[in-house]
Amino acid sequence: MKKVNPKVVVVATLLLGLLIGATVAAEKAIGGATIGQADAEDIGC
Repeated sequence: MKKVNPKVVVVATLLLGLLIGATVAAEKAIGGATIGQADAEDIGC
């Protein structure tokens, strides 16, 4: 097996972490907006 460069592993891990963090943040933002809208509609009824 070829020896893996530790820097490559660190960079890949950081990029993956950023990607996951951005995805979770977007889902929370979308989910929060959707929940807020549903609450407003329930109150309106």
